[in-house]
Amino acid sequence: MSTQEQENTDAIRNKLEEIDEFEDFPVDNWPDSDTIKGTAAAIAGANGQKASLWQEDWNDVEVDDDFAKNLKTELETIRAQQQQQQQQQQQQQQQQQ
Repeated sequence: MSTQEQENTDAIRNKLEEIDEFEDFPVDNWPDSDTIKGTAAAIAGANGQKASLWQEDWNDVEVDDDFAKNLKTELETIRAQQQQQQQQQQQQQQQQQ
């Protein structure tokens, strides 16, 4: 690589390194009353509940809804089909012996 090419490569590398540098911003110190967390705590306190920013029962599954029933039915059908296939394979193996 010639000297000119090396200088061009170094210039490009330096330019890219400058692009990668980010400006540091000061940390904002907001009072709790101006934040979502503070608002949630205030609302929860007014209702006599604990402060939360999300729905506590998001993972609770309603096992009686239509989707769950249909899914269970489909899974049972698939399991029954798999058992039938296994039985047929076993019968075929026994017949071959």
